[in-house]
Amino acid sequence: MAAIVFFGYRLLGEEHRSALRRAARPAVILGGIGFAMGFLAPILLTPEANQGPLLGIFITGPGGFAVGLLFGIGREVVRRRAALLVAGLLVGGGLGADALPLAAPLSAQGAGELPRGESVIYLNEADSVYLTATLFLPPEGAGDADATPHAGVVLLSMAGTDRVVDRLTTLGFAVLVPVRRGFVAVEPLLRATYGDLAADTRAGLVYLGSRPEVDGESLVLMAQADDAPPAMLASAELGGGVPLVLLAPPGFPGRELFRLEQRGAAERGGYGPSAMEALDRYLEEIADAILGESTSFLRAQRLRAVMAESDVQLPFNAAFPNDQDQVHHLSSSIWHDRFAFQPEEALAALEAPTLILIGNEDPNTPILAYLEAVRRGLAGAPSTDATLCLVPGRTRHSFTAAGVDVIAAWLVERVGSGAGPGAGPGPDPGDPLAGCLEDPEEG
Repeated sequence: MAAIVFFGYRLLGEEHRSALRRAARPAVILGGIGFAMGFLAPILLTPEANQGPLLGIFITGPGGFAVGLLFGIGREVVRRRAALLVAGLLVGGGLGADALPLAAPLSAQGAGELPRGESVIYLNEADSVYLTATLFLPPEGAGDADATPHAGVVLLSMAGTDRVVDRLTTLGFAVLVPVRRGFVAVEPLLRATYGDLAADTRAGLVYLGSRPEVDGESLVLMAQADDAPPAMLASAELGGGVPLVLLAPPGFPGRELFRLEQRGAAERGGYGPSAMEALDRYLEEIADAILGESTSFLRAQRLRAVMAESDVQLPFNAAFPNDQDQVHHLSSSIWHDRFAFQPEEALAALEAPTLILIGNEDPNTPILAYLEAVRRGLAGAPSTDATLCLVPGRTRHSFTAAGVDVIAAWLVERVGSGAGPGAGPGPDPGDPLAGCLEDPEEG
């Protein structure tokens, strides 16, 4: 019997094994409590009863286990339906859980139609979080749209992605654009670590590679700005098999990056020299508080003390709280990891073919120091195919035509046109480095 249970459990998928483990926890807890009460109470209360302890073995123990198991199963069912319902409201225009199949298109498909975009749901099995995304497939009549399987791109960005998605799908790529956890309610993002977001990234690659329209051996990971660190961590864990494209990744340690951002906002706000010096000291105290404590609670306590003792405030930023929520945000797990991130170390761990795009107009960025830092990181990387490209305009929160041209040419050179084997070479997008600029002059 034990062998049957063991092998049956091993045959289950990881998703179902995780659900079974979660359902079993309350069963074990209540079963243990029931056994202890049924076994010990008769010994203490009626020691003369020679069969008293059997109450715990045959009645209260199994009874507690059964009640706990029913509770665990019920909680798991409610949890699963709630997750699907929330995801359905987000990406399905209000569809309920009954109308929302797991990891399936929400839009109805007509016979023979190839949808421009499908809203999908998939599971991060590392921590059992359901994630949502939009999957874009090449439109009918564009390039090698009918030739499958397609190469696939997981695109992580908080910017408008229409320009790059249109270009890649025209070339024959399938593009998955995940919705970052915490997009609707920020709390799940604040509680997450960079490790959690890297696991989300790997889950997106696994899901995209499992689609019948996609060649799971021809996947690409692309990430922009604040989404770049988790992508870099995920790429290092995956090894060299998935080419990596980064737009405006951090080039400086997290605390220095935060200082540059805040000083940029202060300069735009008209801060004078003395105010800038006071702000620098304040930023150092904030960074020390965030990096010096191991828990959100301790970080929050120390940050409150720092802010109470200082007359300085962070410059106004419409995208960041300037009230009591500021401590809550800065003390969170995600902000700790942001401050602690060392980009040169992350770059030095990359094995995959890597393209990094930096815009010559990216804000709060000393370009020469940025380029030098990124090159130092790549110089220590195992990757033998790493390209750094300075392009006109901005890459931090936008996809410019020049940047998309470089990305398209680089991907086609390494992955092909995006269509499956035997589909032909596809359109030639030209030299990947033709759009790269020379380093700017010093001074």
